Amino acid sequence: MSLLIFAYRKQEIIRRKNELNFKLLELEKQLMDLHSYSTSISDGAISVDEMMHAPASMFNRMSIFTMYSHQSALAGAQENFGKMKASGMLDTMMASIQPQQQEAYRQMVMENLYKQGRESFSKQEEKILNEQDKQIQQQKAKLEAQLKLLDAEEEKVTTGEDAAAKKAAPGYVA
Repeated sequence: MSLLIFAYRKQEIIRRKNELNFKLLELEKQLMDLHSYSTSISDGAISVDEMMHAPASMFNRMSIFTMYSHQSALAGAQENFGKMKASGMLDTMMASIQPQQQEAYRQMVMENLYKQGRESFSKQEEKILNEQDKQIQQQKAKLEAQLKLLDAEEEKVTTGEDAAAKKAAPGYVA
């Protein structure tokens, strides 16, 4: 009877190990996708090529990031440009520039403010990604610990199963 109990328990351990290994694979895929996404947004902008080669699980997030980072950076740049104008700082900088080049200078200032806004938005997103990465790493560690415990239990069950099989075997004397 104990042989059947050991065999049943061994099958349950194998089933549970398969489930845990599948969950580990899913977590690994999530980590790879997060790292790919993190690399794509590191400079604050996502190119069309990066968008086309993005993992499927990150495509929507990349699209949303692109839209919101643009809107946030543009609004921030306009606000900061307005503050520079109101404070007179822009006029002071323009005083030393020839009138023909002043519009180009204004555009350059606006572009720099926009880039700073995109980089700021990208840094905020990277903080979120780092937190998600930590959570996934913790989940992985828990699953790996459970797998080690199941491996140890499987060894004990296998030993018990072998011992039960020896006991159950008929002993013929010649």
